[in-house]
Amino acid sequence: MNLFVRRESFKEYLTKFPLTSLIMAINVIYFGLMHLFPGEFEQDTIWKWGAYAYTSIQDGEYYRFITPIFMQIGVSHFIFNLFSMFIFVAVLEHLIGKSRFIVIYMGAGIIGYLTTFLFSSSELGLGASGAIFGVLGAFLYLSQKKSPLLDDASRKTIIPILLINLVYTFIDPEISITGHVGGLIGGYVLSMLLQIDKRRA
Repeated sequence: MNLFVRRESFKEYLTKFPLTSLIMAINVIYFGLMHLFPGEFEQDTIWKWGAYAYTSIQDGEYYRFITPIFMQIGVSHFIFNLFSMFIFVAVLEHLIGKSRFIVIYMGAGIIGYLTTFLFSSSELGLGASGAIFGVLGAFLYLSQKKSPLLDDASRKTIIPILLINLVYTFIDPEISITGHVGGLIGGYVLSMLLQIDKRRA
């Protein structure tokens, strides 16, 4: 049975994946507030609500490594990332437990923005993609370890999904390559350090 096929009712989903549900709810609320209380221009709006901003971080606003993980811009960006959370992020939470999951999700997101800060000239950025790529990095680690946490059908799904997302990352000029690749590597390394292939006690 493929773990990435969702069959739960709404109530079952909330019970089975509480942290993912909370993360999705925060993203929805954040998205709504950004559109209810916008700035004069789009860049003003995302800066005001805590987007990654290179100059502001240089000035000591380090919270901007965290807040953009919960921000999405545009309906398509919002829907795509929430769909990824609904399908992939939720599964990782269920497989490895809440504590290890939140370290990987948030850690990969922060590492993605830190990588952008160190190796990119991008001034503004936002989105959960670095964290989501971190989750894919965790699944890649589990797949390479041939962890019993993953069934064969799920394991065969991971590489194609990852490759599709990487190709899209490199062909879309609006996507932060450093953020995605940094998140992917961060998720993989954190998974290795946390030994997520070992079953929870």
